[in-house]
Amino acid sequence: MPHATLLDLLGTGKLPAPMEQKFVEFCIWQQARPAFAQVLQASGLSSHAREASSVTDLAAMVECAQRAAETARQDRLPVLALGAVQGIAAEISQLAAAADPAEWDTAAVSFHAARLVGWAMWAVNKFGTGMFKTSAEAAAYGEQLQALMSLLRTAG
Repeated sequence: MPHATLLDLLGTGKLPAPMEQKFVEFCIWQQARPAFAQVLQASGLSSHAREASSVTDLAAMVECAQRAAETARQDRLPVLALGAVQGIAAEISQLAAAADPAEWDTAAVSFHAARLVGWAMWAVNKFGTGMFKTSAEAAAYGEQLQALMSLLRTAG
């Protein structure tokens, strides 16, 4: 099977559930959380960025994102920073919903984690051209593919 199709197997039942669980953990803690903190830092919300860096459960991450979005609105951040903070808050809520056992959607977790990495690259590059976001999302999918291949190697 070509490696390019491995991510397409997410959520199809063709991969063992424990492997998908570890993959989801990788997406949340190795991709989404650092990206979340980077956007907050680049947007001038340092205290929220520190909190985001230290959250250890998804519910706390969602709460942190909601508080950061409210602070961004109240502090009247520049429009691009405000949009980035609001965008990541929405992505994190969708990521959490996809990772919820009742909704479990591994492919959606992958998608939202990659999008968060894209938001972070765009913010870190001073909200410039969207090419930073697009290339970062592609790189995030590459990292996810590597993580999934590593999980497959250790499983069998």
